Amino acid sequence: MKVSTFQGDLPFAMRLARKMPVHKISMDEAYRSIRNRLARYSATSVLNAALHMLWNPPAGRLEELRSAPWLTMLIVKWALQDNAVRLQAGPAITIAEMDEIRQKLWDMPEHVRDPQPKNIFLMLRSLMHPQVEFQRKETRNYMRWAALYARLPKNGADRQQFRAAFGMEPDDFLALSYALYAAVLNGDVPLSRDWMMPLRATYGDKVDRIFDVFARDMVTLREELQKDPAQRIHGKNELYEFPYLKRFPLLQLPNGLIHCWHRLVFARGAEEIVHLRLSDLFDSKYTASFSRVFESYVTELAGESGLSLMDEAEYKRLVGPQMPSVEAIFDGDDDCNVFVEAKLSKFEDDSIVEDSPLWAHRKMRRVREALEQGWKVGKVVRENEALAARFAKREDFLLIVTSRELFIGGGQALQRLIPEEHRGYPDDAAEHTLPLSNVFVMGIEEFERLVGAVRKGEVNLPRLLRDAAMANDDGATSRMFFSDFFRSQVAPTGWTSPRLIKDAHERVDALIAHAMNLPAAEDV
Repeated sequence: MKVSTFQGDLPFAMRLARKMPVHKISMDEAYRSIRNRLARYSATSVLNAALHMLWNPPAGRLEELRSAPWLTMLIVKWALQDNAVRLQAGPAITIAEMDEIRQKLWDMPEHVRDPQPKNIFLMLRSLMHPQVEFQRKETRNYMRWAALYARLPKNGADRQQFRAAFGMEPDDFLALSYALYAAVLNGDVPLSRDWMMPLRATYGDKVDRIFDVFARDMVTLREELQKDPAQRIHGKNELYEFPYLKRFPLLQLPNGLIHCWHRLVFARGAEEIVHLRLSDLFDSKYTASFSRVFESYVTELAGESGLSLMDEAEYKRLVGPQMPSVEAIFDGDDDCNVFVEAKLSKFEDDSIVEDSPLWAHRKMRRVREALEQGWKVGKVVRENEALAARFAKREDFLLIVTSRELFIGGGQALQRLIPEEHRGYPDDAAEHTLPLSNVFVMGIEEFERLVGAVRKGEVNLPRLLRDAAMANDDGATSRMFFSDFFRSQVAPTGWTSPRLIKDAHERVDALIAHAMNLPAAEDV
């Protein structure tokens, strides 16, 4: 963050001091020092200072990133979690003081004792997490989850869960959240609740409900941040958490106006809010049920590629319902098969910022299951007479598609994140036909991009996978995000959206145009 401009030689005593061991303190001591400092001021002033800093960043995206907005929001989180920081009473914190506290947070890893030896790959993954998420642009893909719910039967358990969580149907949620999204992207904040007045004739009290979903005032925000889920990530890992406030990306000010913490925090919150709210309310009832919806969607995407494939239903008809399976098997070419396996789980933020290999191993259980399925399916397709003629090829590739980006990359990287005793292959055949270099772990958005590029003929899938596997063999050329392997081959017009997102966007345009008696809105 701060960069020294000193160019000459330091005095001898200072050079000697720089070589002396730095005194380190515990994380609790570091944490307490920040909290004690914040307790001098009112929480109201901390929030106001944070909003000022977040909405008046340094010029340029890179400079804004270097200002570490996630740490500014961590200050807000800590201030509201601590009852010693009174809401109204106390002097106002200055911007200079806020900036100094943020600098302390930035420097904290260098000054805190860490009793455990570091896994360098887990550490780098944690460091990248907030930086990547603050660089990822806003897209229409925030519609994905609600659009999937909109296609489900109205009287089904999944739709009932959605209505219980949001108080409206998925299409109503899409239209109203789209309107809020447009306000944030256009910079129309702070805004009055009357900003949505033109939609009230059609949506009634659902307009108030959408504000209730996304916004909290200072009192209710303190209540949310003092609950157990908000304190799941603690210690040094909290420095690398994407702001927890993405769950409540809008703030109701004392005068009743609605402000936004940060446009990218709103964007990430809009992308995840359906998953987060349903996970919180229904836990395994949600994940167990919606996993099937997610798997069907991944199968649907595989079909959109236009490539020859066998889906899970056909596969199980030939080999039996009890045999290990994947969502789809692309024929690839004469030399390879491409397996696609989908995994939905809660995949909470601690699964990304955790720096303990043992904990990472536990948090990656669903991904490890997918890898084991790939090895087992590779054996089945070679030993089963009904499949061998089509799929008994030299090698396999495995695409593990997860419900969120896990910042893993390839199979080799996955192995580096977990303890040595849990690494390796089940047998020699697995190592030969599906080596870890042929395994890729990608979030659903990455898979959507891949399918779009394949459908448009921008990439040849088997050739791309071989090149990517070769690149991942060398740490210098490996990639964490699969789209980086073919980004240069995509047309200047950008990524091709899947039909689900295109249809949802067109439907929302029509809904808003009808509600406001206007022509269809332009793309956000």
